[in-house]
Amino acid sequence: MKPSTWLTLAASIVLALAIYIAVSLLLSTSMEDFVRALLSNEALFAIKLSFATAIPSSTIALAISILLAYALARCRFKLRMALDVLVASPMSMSPVALGTLIIFTLLKTLPGRALNDSLNIVYDVKGVVLVQTLIATSVMTTSLKGVFSSIDVDYEELSKALGHSWFSTLINVVIPMSKRGLLASYLMGFLRAFTDFGATVMVAGATLFKTSTLPTAIYIAMGSGDFALALTLVFLSMIIGVAVTAAVNSLWREPIDSGH
Repeated sequence: MKPSTWLTLAASIVLALAIYIAVSLLLSTSMEDFVRALLSNEALFAIKLSFATAIPSSTIALAISILLAYALARCRFKLRMALDVLVASPMSMSPVALGTLIIFTLLKTLPGRALNDSLNIVYDVKGVVLVQTLIATSVMTTSLKGVFSSIDVDYEELSKALGHSWFSTLINVVIPMSKRGLLASYLMGFLRAFTDFGATVMVAGATLFKTSTLPTAIYIAMGSGDFALALTLVFLSMIIGVAVTAAVNSLWREPIDSGH
C-alpha cells in the first residue's frame, strides 16, 4: 500500500473520530439550552471581550513584530541570538509560567511596579491586553522572520541603491512582497492571543463580567456547573479556531512573495 493511501486512511479515521466526538457533545445538550447559553450575558460578554482585546493586541504586536523580525532576518549584530531567544520565549514557555513571570515582574520589580501603579494592569482588562500582546508578538515575530528571510535580498539592495533608507525599503518593498505571509502571521498571532488562558488568568484573574474572555468563561462555567454554557463556548471557540486555521493554511499554500 502506498504511503499516500496510509495517510489518507489515517486522516479519515482521525476526521471520523473528531466528527463523532463533536456530534456526541452536541447531542448531550438540548438545542434550547444551547441557544440559551449562546445568548446569555456571560457568553455575549466573553465573546465581546475576547475580540475587543485580541484584535488591538494583535495589531500592536504586528507593528512590533515587523520591526523585530526584519532586524533578526536581515541584520547581523551582537546579542542577536540572545534577542531571538528572548522574543521566542513567550511562545516556548508554558502559559502558567509566562503569566507568573509577568505578574512577578509587575509586582516585584521597580519598573514593573511603576508601570502597574500608573496603568493598573494586574487583575484588569489591561492585563489581558498585555499578555495577549506579548504572546502574539512572539508568534508573529517567529513566523515573519521566516517570511522575510525567504525574500530575495537583491530587491532590497536595489531599493537601497536607488537611495531608499532601510525603513523605506521595508515599507515599500518588503511588506508588499510578503503581504500573504504578513496576513497569515497576523492570524496566527491573533488566534494564539484569542485562545490563551493560562497566562491571562494569572495576570488578569478570572472575574466574571470583567476579565472573562472566552477561555476564562469556559473555566468559570465548568467551575459553576453550567455545562451547557461551557460546551457552547467550547464549540464557539472551535469554530473560530477552525476558521482562522483554514484561512492561514490557505494563505501558506501560495508563494509568500506572489505580490511582486
